[in-house]
Amino acid sequence: MSTPIVDPMKIRSKMRVDEIVNEFNHAGVFNAGRIADAVTIFDEMLKSDACKFLGLSGALVPAGLGCMIANMITDGLVDVLVTTGANIVHDVINALGQGHKKGSIHADDTRLREEGISRIYDVYLECEAFMAFERFVHQFFDTLDDGRYPVSRLLWLLGEHVAPGSGSILRAAYESDVPVFMPAFSDSMLGLHAWICTQERDILIDSVADIGKIVTLTSDNRSHGALILGGGVPKNFILQSMLISPSGGFDYGIQITMDRPETGGLSGATLDEAKSWAKMREGAKTVTVYSDVTIALPIILAAVYSLQG
Repeated sequence: MSTPIVDPMKIRSKMRVDEIVNEFNHAGVFNAGRIADAVTIFDEMLKSDACKFLGLSGALVPAGLGCMIANMITDGLVDVLVTTGANIVHDVINALGQGHKKGSIHADDTRLREEGISRIYDVYLECEAFMAFERFVHQFFDTLDDGRYPVSRLLWLLGEHVAPGSGSILRAAYESDVPVFMPAFSDSMLGLHAWICTQERDILIDSVADIGKIVTLTSDNRSHGALILGGGVPKNFILQSMLISPSGGFDYGIQITMDRPETGGLSGATLDEAKSWAKMREGAKTVTVYSDVTIALPIILAAVYSLQG
């Protein structure tokens, strides 16, 4: 069998991130090789002017990735955003100046509860942060007229109310006219307070309407690519849009996940598996990177920015 050899990585002092990724590419194996593949596919996705879908799940904003993702939107690396409710909640909390704090995985959680602190692994968030979020959401709903609001429309209006210059994902999407979809809207603190705010109002929040909107975005004459961080509902909402789209599947797919395919769960399923569902084209360029998003994404982005010049 004639195949390329594994070229050992050569690391030296003061290397740039893109140079390190180039060494990943020379070796070409394990997850270092997959990160190099992700950079290549993402770069091609950008240069082909594909419509770029970004899926966010997991505690990415509490982990410190919020500004990075907002910059991706501002810099034109994202055309469509699909996210869990939690990331939007924490994004707004950051924008309100109620930042997340470094904590400990060895904390006494009963004591934290007594002190009004919620823990997300080794990140702390004080009760006042959620109170500030609650006030913001209730004030926002006071500005709305009665009527029907698709979730993406509601999020666009909410983004308008977030302070500019706050590093907010939602604000960046509003300013860049990037649609934001939250298919599990009710499964979040935003959904909880939306329910409270609409009990005595004639306001209907319509989640189903966004299916038609995202299908339209996959049905144009452009190529289409997806960068999926984690998995879950955002991953499925992005990929299922191709089931009734004439496009025939995504042309590019990058997934960063810690989940495995052997259990049959969607979050660990490979993007090659999605070809059997016609969610990815037969010849689609895909890669799954098995890594913590907080490690892999900054490396991939730094290398892609370098290639973009």
